[in-house]
Amino acid sequence: MKRVILFFISNCILGFAFSQTADSIINAKMQLADNYFKGYGQPFNPTKALDLYKECANNGNAKAMNAVGMQYRLGKGTTINYAEAIKWFTQSGQKGYAAAWYNLGMMYKYGYGVGIDYAKAYEYFVNASTLNNTSGWYAQGYMLYKGLGCNQDYEKAYNLFSKGAKKGKASCMYFLGLCLRNGYGTTINTDSASYWLKKASNLGYSMADDELAASDPENADIAGTLTEKIKAAQKAMPLGNTVNQYHKVEHQIPAGSIIGTYNGFLLKYDWSGKKVVEVSSLKVEIKVENDSLKGTWTEADSLTIPIKAHLTPKAMVFEKMQYSKSSHYDKSPDLLVFNNANLQLTKTTDGTVYLSGNLQQYSPRRKEPSKPLYVALTRTVASVSNQNIDILNEDGSTLSSKGLIAYPNPFGSTITLNFELTEKCKVTTQLVTLDGKVVYTNSAGILTAGYYTLPIQTQEVASGYYTLVLHCGNKIRSTKVVKL
Repeated sequence: MKRVILFFISNCILGFAFSQTADSIINAKMQLADNYFKGYGQPFNPTKALDLYKECANNGNAKAMNAVGMQYRLGKGTTINYAEAIKWFTQSGQKGYAAAWYNLGMMYKYGYGVGIDYAKAYEYFVNASTLNNTSGWYAQGYMLYKGLGCNQDYEKAYNLFSKGAKKGKASCMYFLGLCLRNGYGTTINTDSASYWLKKASNLGYSMADDELAASDPENADIAGTLTEKIKAAQKAMPLGNTVNQYHKVEHQIPAGSIIGTYNGFLLKYDWSGKKVVEVSSLKVEIKVENDSLKGTWTEADSLTIPIKAHLTPKAMVFEKMQYSKSSHYDKSPDLLVFNNANLQLTKTTDGTVYLSGNLQQYSPRRKEPSKPLYVALTRTVASVSNQNIDILNEDGSTLSSKGLIAYPNPFGSTITLNFELTEKCKVTTQLVTLDGKVVYTNSAGILTAGYYTLPIQTQEVASGYYTLVLHCGNKIRSTKVVKL
């Protein structure tokens, strides 16, 4: 019996010693891999680092798995492979390595190898945050602060920034300072705001320097100037609507009725949509040209850009419309791309026409949408046009104001044209390139009044953007189509 007990004890001791030896070997290899990757005490050699990290990862080391994922993400010691990066980050996170969840969230936030998915990014940031990772606290707080992939919530963001700031995270200190300076998620406390901004600045966080240099916070009233602008903007709103809080509208623009010249304001709100932080004068001139909306957008009386857009049932969609503009947080002008606008056209009993609603802009540099924007305009000049405005149906087909339908759009080898003739005429269809070259012509002959469905075979037509033209005698109808 004593021999059995002694044998058991000796085996336990040997197993423990073996385990310690195995861990020591893994730790030594990890240290060597770190040295190769960083060039500390060893020649910089990310390829050797990757081989060592992989060996440790295959032995179940979560930190090594994260390191392998990062090398595939950055293309260090190997070619960039986002799928491999996601695989290794996921395995590492599932073994409880918090930094891997943060790294995985960043891939979805910025769209590395995958489409940008704020909801997935937020989910992974929460995983890192739950494991008390300071980067996770910051990233989750950032998403809550702006409402990216989650419901916007200043108070939750403030609490996360507070935790990270107390642990020495500079980015958390900066955002904590912004919350305290603007009253976002907490009461305004300028002294505490200055304290945290200075601590972030001392750690080299340059945006804290910019905020400390700003004489007023983002949401400052500026001695009543902003209040007066808000009052003026209110006059450009339909009766019953208020500019005091951002609200979403359902897009509703009758075809052809948007044409005209409008004057009013562009309002920018804080991320919660509860406070106006900027008001700019705005003049918009809209006309119809070749089935598209054209015109000019003049902001703050000095920033003028051409408008090119088209209407759909759900939005006005801008086409390659952008400008560079500075703001409280971007002293150097930042490029902003116009995505679309949800607008409503309202006419009062006295004939006043209002154009108001939501505008979306996007920053390619940050890969994020801008703060909530609201357009409040009043029509000052009505224009008359006999041209058609094409409106996309829910199924992607195109319906003109005179009953012309082309579907599907975009199309493959065949596109079908539905139309109505009110009189007998000769019908011809054409596809025309944007520079005016006719690439397809077909005659349907002389047709009597009635409804028609006409399939068009386009196998020989190259992919691209075209104008589909329907000639009805001496009358022409057209719409824009896309060949896949």
